[in-house]
Amino acid sequence: MAKDWLVPGSCWAPTGPPTTASRSSSPAPTAPSASPCPTAHLCELLLSPIFAECHRLIPPSLFFSTCVIDACRPEATCQSLEAYAALCRARGACSDWRNATGGLCNFTCPPEKVYKSCGPSQPRSCDSRTQTPGNKGLVEGCFCPDSHILFNSYTGICVPECPCVGPDGYPKYPGDRWVSNCQNCVCDKSSVSVRAGWPPAHVWTWG
Repeated sequence: MAKDWLVPGSCWAPTGPPTTASRSSSPAPTAPSASPCPTAHLCELLLSPIFAECHRLIPPSLFFSTCVIDACRPEATCQSLEAYAALCRARGACSDWRNATGGLCNFTCPPEKVYKSCGPSQPRSCDSRTQTPGNKGLVEGCFCPDSHILFNSYTGICVPECPCVGPDGYPKYPGDRWVSNCQNCVCDKSSVSVRAGWPPAHVWTWG
């Protein structure tokens, strides 16, 4: 009977439940990948030809694994390289690896000294009394340039040639004069030794 109420010319169709627009399944957002640590590439130096001489003596695998774990701490990365280089140096294998770090593991020296990855543990010195015979180990550090010699281990001063020793333990050069124990002293130019009492010291009196 409901059809009798339809307006002529109109269309009728059974209505069903309202249709909903299908939602396309979009992929779940992915977390941004963590950026590599800035010093991670330095660990590869342990496996590079820079340490080739040492690879035959000490396998680098353990040091490489430790370095990768600590790669997000630049100081730890440098320490891994330092530790491996030190063991290599103790075996007589030298590696100048710091120049390959792009300044991240620099070894800073004062202006008057130069860096050496493998220098003598007992550098040549004017004070031979402090040197131990037979000590020929290698160390990393700052050394006098080839044109100079270490004055003594106490001062760490580099000198072009061995001068006189002043009362304070510091160098006195030929022609230098000073007063010590009420005596005038001079560093003799010919013998590079200290001459005391020349010329006679001036005596001050009161009254």
